[in-house]
Amino acid sequence: METTTADLRPTTGTWGWLAVAVATVAISVPADVFIALVHSSSCGQPADPDSVQGGRIAMLVVLLLAVLHWLVALPLSRNGARGVAFGVVAVLPALAFVVHGYAAGAWTSSLCLGG
Repeated sequence: METTTADLRPTTGTWGWLAVAVATVAISVPADVFIALVHSSSCGQPADPDSVQGGRIAMLVVLLLAVLHWLVALPLSRNGARGVAFGVVAVLPALAFVVHGYAAGAWTSSLCLGG
């Protein structure tokens, strides 16, 4: 009885990983910026604790969504090591927004719009 051990998973090339990384950054960064603008206070006023909590949860959801498709795509490809390198770099902005969201004073802005 003959058994083959050929790996039949598809190979994702460099351009494929790069496309997934660009899509991750293009979706997560604007989402995090929008969340930061919506949930932060302006004119140096202290931020509302409920709004800060909502913003932190929303940023964690964006981070989860940014990581989720990498966790699905990497095991399905034969050259996952290259994908891991692209994935780590692509997820770093979303992770940075989450870390910044837990810093003191992150949700207070000195920007004043309107009267």
